[in-house]
Amino acid sequence: MKDRRGRFRGQLAVDTGGWLVSNPRFQSDKPGQTEARAVAFLKSFRLMRYAAVNIGAHEMVLPHKRLKALARRHKVQLVSSNIVDRETEKPIFQPAVLKTISGVRFGVLGLISENPQNFGKLFAEKGLTVSSAVDAARAAVKVLRRNGAQVIVCLSALRRNEVDLVSEKVPGVDVFVGSSGMELTLHLSRLSNGYFVDTYTKGKYVGELLFEPGKERSKWAAADMRGSLTQQVTDLRLQVRGIQHQLKNANQKDSPIQLTEQSREVLQQQLVQRRAKLQRVTMELEDFKESPAGAGRMKMRMLPLNKEIKDEHKVLKAVDAYKAKYPTKPGH
Repeated sequence: MKDRRGRFRGQLAVDTGGWLVSNPRFQSDKPGQTEARAVAFLKSFRLMRYAAVNIGAHEMVLPHKRLKALARRHKVQLVSSNIVDRETEKPIFQPAVLKTISGVRFGVLGLISENPQNFGKLFAEKGLTVSSAVDAARAAVKVLRRNGAQVIVCLSALRRNEVDLVSEKVPGVDVFVGSSGMELTLHLSRLSNGYFVDTYTKGKYVGELLFEPGKERSKWAAADMRGSLTQQVTDLRLQVRGIQHQLKNANQKDSPIQLTEQSREVLQQQLVQRRAKLQRVTMELEDFKESPAGAGRMKMRMLPLNKEIKDEHKVLKAVDAYKAKYPTKPGH
């Protein structure tokens, strides 16, 4: 993050939620471990200067009042537009925030799926519920625009079909970032209104969305969208052919490729997903329209978190302290 900050005039660092994840199949948290993990994350967010952090279902493992207190202590801005008190129907977290970066006013809101995992335990039993993502987004966009937002970003812990629905019903959101499906998107995808991008599994990539303002500060479009769509079609066709080739070869008696039933099922699912995406992107290319005159440009880049990217010392120290106190079992 420090390296990226040095390359641009301004930076808005955000997280889409799900950061407090643990895997109970392998091991259960010890007393105090969940809160300690939350503190390690919050310290890291602060050190990396995150402007807004969405709340997903995983974060609700902690009592929400305790989570908010920890965030205040570590000066981290949590957002959620549609986690509400069941009786008052008011959001329990700040619904949205405004940030000015290099003269551009960014509005950031957060949404979670209306049917999150463990709804009863994490929400209903605590007197909470998840309101309509469409209604919450509409209300947040109205307030953000009224207060001068020129770009509106939705931090999404929604399912992919919910992202499409909110985009269709709520004009005004320029970019949806993230989904519970955690897709790997190397290009901005056009929605009914605005664009969508996802950054894959936590800890694998950092997504970087570059904004170049135009004459119309409240209009934005993907840079070279036609070229991006054309490249996506080519890439998806190659992926479909590659999976088809693997499945065909595996069906031959003397093939060196031998698939288990499980791996065959995974490949077949991937084939269905790639075909569906290919159809969607092909239709998008056929219906392509040039961006409005004077619109600003957005460009997506994915940065893999490999060994070439150096750890920030203070962040690494906070993470190592947590790992030392709560070591994971070998192999997990």
